[in-house]
Amino acid sequence: MDLAKNSIEEIIAQRVEALVLQKLAPVVTKIREAAKELKMALGDETPEHVTEKRSLRTRAQSKHSDAGEDRPTRKRAPKGALQAAITQILHSSSGPLTLTAIRDKVLETKTFRSGNRNGIYSQTAGAIGRIKGIKKTAEGYSLSPRQ
Repeated sequence: MDLAKNSIEEIIAQRVEALVLQKLAPVVTKIREAAKELKMALGDETPEHVTEKRSLRTRAQSKHSDAGEDRPTRKRAPKGALQAAITQILHSSSGPLTLTAIRDKVLETKTFRSGNRNGIYSQTAGAIGRIKGIKKTAEGYSLSPRQ
């Protein structure tokens, strides 16, 4: 009698566990999807449908060698990050800054830390031209006072 009672309890426990897992599966799936969307919104993870474009040489190297496996892959900065960084730098400065000084401060930010200095210089010059409210003087660039 005791053996039959234990086996019935085990069967009931297994069925209850199966029903609970069956009911929770859609909730778990929704939570995982929400977490993935949150990571993408924060920039921690790229969407699955986005693929990186790499040169043929890079693809060949990745197929035939293990070089670079310990290095993290480089990600692009979020859209508008350079303009936001430039605006923040000029806002916090006490006076006008030269383009080189702005570039150096941009390279100190976390987002653009490992960038090519010459490339960041060109990107900074282009971004400054697109930001409204920046005026160029003989001393350098500064934010125009709000009206």
